[in-house]
Amino acid sequence: SQTQDDKKDYSKMNLDELKSAQDEKKNEINSQSQKINSTITQNEQNVAQAKEAYDSAVAQDNIDPELLQSRENNLNAITQNETQINEMNKNINNFDTQITSCDSQLSAIESNIVALNSALGSLSSAPADDPELQAQIAAKREAINGQITALTAQQNELKATKAQLEQQKQQAQSSLDEATSKMQELESEKQTIDENILATCNEQTKQTLEAYNKAREAANTALKAEQDAMNTKKQELASIEQHLNAKNAKQIENQYGYKEKADTFGDTGGYWWDDTDTSTNMKYGVITPNNVDPNEKLPVILYLHGAGSMGNLQRVENGFFNETFADYQMENFNGYIICPSLNRGSWEHESVATDLDEILNSFSKTHNIDPNNIVIAGHSLGGSGVLYMTQQERFKDDDGFKFKKAAVLTGYPDGKEYTDFDMPVGLWVDHGSYKGLDRYVGKYLDYENGDIRVDYTKVRHDKVDNTAFAQDSDGDGRADLIEWLFDED
Repeated sequence: SQTQDDKKDYSKMNLDELKSAQDEKKNEINSQSQKINSTITQNEQNVAQAKEAYDSAVAQDNIDPELLQSRENNLNAITQNETQINEMNKNINNFDTQITSCDSQLSAIESNIVALNSALGSLSSAPADDPELQAQIAAKREAINGQITALTAQQNELKATKAQLEQQKQQAQSSLDEATSKMQELESEKQTIDENILATCNEQTKQTLEAYNKAREAANTALKAEQDAMNTKKQELASIEQHLNAKNAKQIENQYGYKEKADTFGDTGGYWWDDTDTSTNMKYGVITPNNVDPNEKLPVILYLHGAGSMGNLQRVENGFFNETFADYQMENFNGYIICPSLNRGSWEHESVATDLDEILNSFSKTHNIDPNNIVIAGHSLGGSGVLYMTQQERFKDDDGFKFKKAAVLTGYPDGKEYTDFDMPVGLWVDHGSYKGLDRYVGKYLDYENGDIRVDYTKVRHDKVDNTAFAQDSDGDGRADLIEWLFDED
């Protein structure tokens, strides 16, 4: 049957959620370690009680004295050997817990060192003819080398500690193997003695002997179950840490690495465009701020382009990043803008919704996004796609990637699927000067629920997205649209 952890999708968790899951799993492992030791102690008590009842029954039975002496010697040897085995199991359990802790720390350190070296390598691509930039690069390089040195020292210390623990565990395991082999001999001897006793003893002795044997069997079964549970928890921790280390590594690369900025990006220069070529079905680009704090959750705008950029990620970059984005002083927006490249005729397909969900899932694996601050916006064909996506159950589910608000920039609610539906989120509509879309305004205003705002920027259809992101009515340096999307003052 599925455990609760089988149902968790660690790939969709952000950095804070993964750290919390890691701490929770480590606490579970520590508790399980204590439970194993408690199980061993309880087993010893149960077996001792069963043996005591067996001894009492034998004392009152008419059994050959020589057979009784053989039984006594055998059971004393078994009891002594079981005590040693239990103690060895406790020691090995404790060694395993400490080794797991070392492995956890080493995995994180190794991942971070790889990320820092990757960031260090990227610094060499910075332009050499920019003295100010080179000074920043030098400072970054020094900081990276300092971190690598410190992490390497921690790594060496942990490796030495782990090697010592593994040596102690190996010695304990060797002793356990010897004791287990000896136990097999004693068990064989006991079986012969039991058969002889059962041939001559009374019914009470038979029952207490059977109870004693069952108590010993139950003890072994109980211990194995707890040890199996421990192994499962360790596997779950390894899965959590695999995702956690990947996110940490990506954040380190983003924080310390160098990315060449677009030449046409003007004076803003605080962001870079990344043509993210991933395993997702639909390619996408990301506008990412420099110097991202890996511990800060950032908001996300999922931006759907118009028909003119269909199937061409370069056009998405040239159109949205180098024009729209540059027109608005986006250094005031500390977040990610994900720009998918539509590779078929329309955004309005279930398969496209699946691809967008996959993109958000893939991106969240390596970036610390704020799941409560994801909005969707789109221009023209992309605006119609926004309307379609707000109606998809996958984007309404609290357990998925739920849109906070939506912006339609000259899109239209045409088609039977838009004749009468609830708007589950706040909606900003901007039609520019495209009078051909006037007939749709009433449909927007007829939507049930949601916060509907319809606006005209009085500009050409192909410039609405530029202007919408540049309007700043209160002069605070932040676009009205951005403030509205993220509920900012």
